[in-house]
Amino acid sequence: HTRLQGDWSSDVCSSDLPMGLLNLLVALVSGASQVFVVDRKPHRLQRAESFGAAAVVDSSKQSVPEFVKQQTNGRGINTVIVAVPGAEAQQEAIQLLAPFGRLCLFAGLPRGADPVPLDTNAIHYKNLIVTGMTGGAPRDYMDAMRLIVSGRVDVRRVVSHVLPMRELKQARSEEHTSELQSPCNLVCRLLLEK
Repeated sequence: HTRLQGDWSSDVCSSDLPMGLLNLLVALVSGASQVFVVDRKPHRLQRAESFGAAAVVDSSKQSVPEFVKQQTNGRGINTVIVAVPGAEAQQEAIQLLAPFGRLCLFAGLPRGADPVPLDTNAIHYKNLIVTGMTGGAPRDYMDAMRLIVSGRVDVRRVVSHVLPMRELKQARSEEHTSELQSPCNLVCRLLLEK
């Protein structure tokens, strides 16, 4: 629902790695002049750079609002997509937006999490648009399929493992103990066997 068009830039918070990378790829093919990626893991930031991010920032080492001020000469970001289920990232995103900017909360918080306080004065006085995204309308799926079929978005680049179906359960349990720490981060292409 965050329509990406014209001259805009995007801050894709990609701690949920596959979704952040997919948002990065879609932003680039949709005409983003610059895409900045925020994460706390150096290997994820390197991957985002290899996918075409204009700049990356490790939010555990640098202030994201300061980074955005430097990158945009104080103007702010036109579109921010938060693809990580973190209250801090959602709250901070409002500070990153330029006047008339758009915020898409692409990831929700875990069930039972406390509500996130938002700076409603910033939303009001900067004329910001805040939306959420889960699932999608049939048009969204058709648009996504067109981008994939045309090759404009190569989802194969996001695949982290290729394995037979019989190994999926083991891969998921191993993945839970790895540094990824989230079942969302294991992106597989399953090989169906006889």
